[in-house]
Amino acid sequence: SMVVTCKDVLTSYDVLCYVHDKKSKWMHPHRAKDFMYHCMECMLSTKQYVANVLDFFRKNERCGMLVPPTLDFGFFSVLGAETARNEASIKQAYEMMKLTCPLDDNPVASFGNYFWARGEALKPVFNHK
Repeated sequence: SMVVTCKDVLTSYDVLCYVHDKKSKWMHPHRAKDFMYHCMECMLSTKQYVANVLDFFRKNERCGMLVPPTLDFGFFSVLGAETARNEASIKQAYEMMKLTCPLDDNPVASFGNYFWARGEALKPVFNHK
């Protein structure tokens, strides 16, 4: 929904923060709550934390996106298998959007769909029809 409805707004910002409520109905309620807490703490912990993130983007012009570290719940782990069954689709999307940065064989994924990003870095995704 974000790619369809918010692209004009989001790409107009130098840096943006994408957060949302997180229910994770597929996992135990206590773990889901821990997961949401982890994501929010890694995004908007304190005013100083947010200032540090913005300063990081200012000092590191090549950084396009920051995501919370992936949690390993033990019983359910995606660590090391972030692309899972989507590898072919990811490569196809990469080629369709004519991205020029190297495609990482072991990408860092934004589990929970929480992230900080440069509006400019998201334009290839948002501009693709």
